[in-house]
Amino acid sequence: MEAWLLDLNIERDQIALWLKHHSKVIRKLINYQPSFYVVPHKVSLTEMEQILKSHPHVEEIECVQRYHPIHAHEKRSVLRVVCDRLSTFNRTWHEIDALEKAEVCNVDFPLVQKWMYETGFFPMARLKYGAGFTLDALELRDSRETIHYEVPALKRVKLEIGIKTAYAVPRKNDPLRWIRIHDGEEILLEKMNEHDLLLALMTTIHHLDPDIIVTENGDNFLFPYLLHRASKYGLLNTFSLSRDRTPLRNCLRTWRGSGSYFSYGVFYYRSPRQFYLHGRIHIDEGSGTHAFPLQGIPGMVEIARLTFSPLQKVSRITIGQAMTSMQFYTAHQLGILIPQSKTNTAEYFKRGSKILQSDRGGFIYSPTVGFYENVAETDFSSMYPTIMLTRNISPETVLCSCHDSPHRVPELDYHICHKRRGLIPQTLELVLTKRKAYKQLAKHAPDKERYASMEKALKWVLVTCFGYTGYRNARFGRIEAHEAVTAYARKLLLQAAEIAERYKLEVIHGIVDSLWLRGASKNDYYEAYCDTVTTATGVEMHHKGIYKWIVFLPTKAFPTVGALTHYYGVFRNGTIKVRGIELRRHDTPLLVKKAQNAILGVLARANNWQQFKAFLPKARRVLQHYIDRVMQWDVDPSDLLITMRISRHPTAYKNHSRQAIAAWQCKRIGLDLHPGQMVQYLITNAKAKRPQERVLIAQLLDRTSRLYDRYAYRALLERMFENMLLFMKPSVFSLYHTMTKAFKKP
Repeated sequence: MEAWLLDLNIERDQIALWLKHHSKVIRKLINYQPSFYVVPHKVSLTEMEQILKSHPHVEEIECVQRYHPIHAHEKRSVLRVVCDRLSTFNRTWHEIDALEKAEVCNVDFPLVQKWMYETGFFPMARLKYGAGFTLDALELRDSRETIHYEVPALKRVKLEIGIKTAYAVPRKNDPLRWIRIHDGEEILLEKMNEHDLLLALMTTIHHLDPDIIVTENGDNFLFPYLLHRASKYGLLNTFSLSRDRTPLRNCLRTWRGSGSYFSYGVFYYRSPRQFYLHGRIHIDEGSGTHAFPLQGIPGMVEIARLTFSPLQKVSRITIGQAMTSMQFYTAHQLGILIPQSKTNTAEYFKRGSKILQSDRGGFIYSPTVGFYENVAETDFSSMYPTIMLTRNISPETVLCSCHDSPHRVPELDYHICHKRRGLIPQTLELVLTKRKAYKQLAKHAPDKERYASMEKALKWVLVTCFGYTGYRNARFGRIEAHEAVTAYARKLLLQAAEIAERYKLEVIHGIVDSLWLRGASKNDYYEAYCDTVTTATGVEMHHKGIYKWIVFLPTKAFPTVGALTHYYGVFRNGTIKVRGIELRRHDTPLLVKKAQNAILGVLARANNWQQFKAFLPKARRVLQHYIDRVMQWDVDPSDLLITMRISRHPTAYKNHSRQAIAAWQCKRIGLDLHPGQMVQYLITNAKAKRPQERVLIAQLLDRTSRLYDRYAYRALLERMFENMLLFMKPSVFSLYHTMTKAFKKP
């Protein structure tokens, strides 16, 4: 029989495989004895083997050849240790590690993923199996390399609950009022006591038999709340949403820490409590911090297949964790041992001048502030990952022991190994190949949305692969590899600019992997330019299109200096592209976004600078329409909510910023906030002497008669319009600036 591997979990010292047929899902159990590797460093191999034999849970010991550490050119003898069963694995390797006589490898990652690394099976793969369900009887009828693969239809429901509460925020002790299940049609469970509601929920889910259950904040509140209510009626051991009737309480996984983490200058939050159902996929859409659920189910399936991560895990992992899992699989295939912590590849000593030379990012051509017509945009496709692939950049290949290598990093003169292919390039090759294929299919295939979802998901993985080489906790990382990539990137952008000069093209703006050029009017000319750059650099460059006009805006601190990522423009086909302005910011109220979108719609009708200026009065009238609505109280307060990410606990704020006040209000009504979580608030009186009167959080909006601060929101609208016109010379801008003075607060 053939089926798809829907999900995996551990059950009674066995791996439970959930196999999805077109009409049903079945569970099969398979035996698995996990193994790990021991590298002696204080005793001999023979002595270590004798120590291991005395351990009660060691089933088998084998001497094998593996690479350790990663930069070793030859394999060495290590011990492969097989445990007697799954439940004793963690205790066994921890006890051996505590002896401090050897290094223990290939241990601290999920056992389900470990089984997949060793067997080659992956989530949503097509399998063939017979009556005797053993590993030998399982046949993989699929491949991670496959572009056109079939996926079964997954039945999806969304679960919502209503709580009867006297508070702004529901508490666990508040009674359950109703349950709503969206299954194409809406199923509403109500008008019964709590006990019956919970039983009706279980019965309905069992009857509908969905493959995916979607919740809003299910990990952090909805499921913990249902468990609390179930315990009140003695249902804690029977309340279940899994296919095998496993109690929901047994599906909870708790991680160490608060859930807050810091990445690229921003705090994020993921719940340390996560519910992994058995035989069904639980997707929590409420956190808003996970990248892959935003790309849709096809994208999540693609990531699950590539990273050997079950779908429930894909919906919760960071992009870096996805990249790490692929590296682990590649390392396992190559015979490279995976250490418990980052490989000891400390940065080499550098002189100050060398640090200044190496510690740099991508090359930048700072734009001149202004309005430009007939500008073409070109960019390198997956520039950094392609550099790592084509230049063989990996932690173990940069500055390896092959000092005679002819491959040298430009500017830095780091040598790159020419005798073997690096771990990172081998990991990235499949991702780059598949993303390129999906990009084409998203343009021409009948099922465009599916392939677009898959392409975007892979793009997120490629975004992290470069930065992860310099991440302090990366298992396989090295700062010199990170520096080598940026050095090559600078060289490639300079090459592209030099070729542009030969094509008589003027560089208007350039940043890392993109160039904005002027000097030709036909797409074919730019296509020929991109082909020349691709041939010269070995990295594919694409022509994105020609703008009718584009505006490069200044920085706030220096009005004459162009901001690198603040611009807006209109392509010849009418497509509007914006970066860095209010429409792209998460903290912009919906009303301001609507106003700016409407203004851009007016300005997009212009074909040149003269028409742009002619449309400005009409754009100003559009703005005035929104201002009038604000001043006449004709706006839904929900359209005025400002969303901000808090960077610390509410009690840790020392000032009275708006997000600090909002965080305090959340704490007062019982909301447990952590750094990285979002708060939404309405500006009620921006100049109030009492800080608590300045804003009101979204949870209190329907419980108060207080109104919003009209003048504060009018100022936001006016500032949005002024920011769009900051590129204009004072003589031109003054006319439109004085037009706003009549609307200032008297």
